[in-house]
Amino acid sequence: MNFLIYFFCMLVWGLNFIAVKIQGDSLPLEVALLYRSVIALILFSILLSFLMKKIDLKSVNWFTVIGFSLCNFTISYLLLYYGTFYSTAAIVTLIFSMKAILTPIFISLIFKKKIPNRIYWGEFIGILSVFIILFPDLNNLTSKFIIGVIMALAGTIITSIGDVIIVITILIRF
Repeated sequence: MNFLIYFFCMLVWGLNFIAVKIQGDSLPLEVALLYRSVIALILFSILLSFLMKKIDLKSVNWFTVIGFSLCNFTISYLLLYYGTFYSTAAIVTLIFSMKAILTPIFISLIFKKKIPNRIYWGEFIGILSVFIILFPDLNNLTSKFIIGVIMALAGTIITSIGDVIIVITILIRF
């Protein structure tokens, strides 16, 4: 069942990025994001109706659903997408890959647990790789490019916060 959910998620969000390419600049990004989010909600509701015969809406933790959705699929998406307008998609993708480092760090801060050294090494290598890629252009950075990098960093941090919301909810529930 996990494979089916993962596959469905990749299908929905993969189609989302194809829709962005087809759409171009015909709609404001915020409106297009709303349309795609509603379509994703409908598709995931259909999937859930097949997987579960009855969903008890009273047992749903709406804070988690709304918090995770806002952080991972709305606010961060807008920031990352706008980040590509100001810098490059490659830099935004590289910065977003640091989510794999930020999420464990945020979780360890919330639960006051020691971070394994491999996380620090991963963070160091990730930041170093971003610096190495940017190094040749450090003298020629425009304010527009820096705004894009800041938006990508903010989007990445917000996505990690969404991941932490899920972890907190799971740990509280069990």
